[in-house]
Amino acid sequence: PTPSDPNLLAIARGVLGRPSAILVAESLHPGPWPSEQVEVFERLSTAFLAVETRLRSDQRAISALASSPMPIALRRQKDRALIDGNSAFLAMLGESAIGPLIGTFPQHVLYSSVVQIPQAFRDSGEWMFEELESQPTDNSSEAPTLLVFKGPGGKPILGKMVCTEIPATPDESFILVHIEDITECTQNERELEFLVDHDQLTGLLLRRGFRERISEMHQASGPGALVIIDMDKFKYINDSLGHEVGNALLQETAKRMRDHVRPGDAVARDGGDEFAVALQGPIDAVKAQKIVQGLVDKICSVAQIGPDQIDPAFSAGVALWE
Repeated sequence: PTPSDPNLLAIARGVLGRPSAILVAESLHPGPWPSEQVEVFERLSTAFLAVETRLRSDQRAISALASSPMPIALRRQKDRALIDGNSAFLAMLGESAIGPLIGTFPQHVLYSSVVQIPQAFRDSGEWMFEELESQPTDNSSEAPTLLVFKGPGGKPILGKMVCTEIPATPDESFILVHIEDITECTQNERELEFLVDHDQLTGLLLRRGFRERISEMHQASGPGALVIIDMDKFKYINDSLGHEVGNALLQETAKRMRDHVRPGDAVARDGGDEFAVALQGPIDAVKAQKIVQGLVDKICSVAQIGPDQIDPAFSAGVALWE
């Protein structure tokens, strides 16, 4: 209050020495302000400032979420219904607007099994559910969870989801959902892991992976049989028809072996034109020889490699392990 306007009261708000605003009130009664009214007005001014600060903070948070390159969604805690999502979330799903998604539940944007994936993407998306089955169990609410999302055109997307509970408001509680698309990086990791133990040309096991598979067989079913199969005159095929034809013949031979071994048996490429097959036990010499003869008959049939018809021949040997 001032001597000239005793019924006016002005309170500066903001940082000391740098006020951001001045709140002015006028008393309906002439004369100076009672001290208790001044205190009430000061508390009211402080409350206004706190509300405005919270609103500015919320607005900055909303702007940050909306512009984030990571897909983010907001869901109600009680039923997981969708309340909002940023542009990155919409782009991941191949949606143009958030409106049709408001009120939907998580299953609306998720695949729960491989059979739900459109046929065009089913083979390429099957591995994602293998990743889901192998993820470690963690019961904490904010632990990352792997899920398969419905991407643009139904394309499956492997996402790592983290949920953060937002403290309860006067109305209800919410969950902030962060999603990271890990499809490409996980595919690359799986391919690298595969190439460590598998031949790049044929996709068959290499020696290290083959030894591990034999060890697993031995622990699971005891004695088995090891078969070594060598392609006869492969050098002549390579020299006369070219390395591309030779590689194609190796690939065809590998496919035939995979198609005609028993479930549980393992096939490997031992280098060059030599292959190895581990026959899971229990098995004896007579049964092993019968299986090997049948396998050799299958892979010896004529192979059509481009315009060339090749009649491959193989030599095989079998030994039992105990």
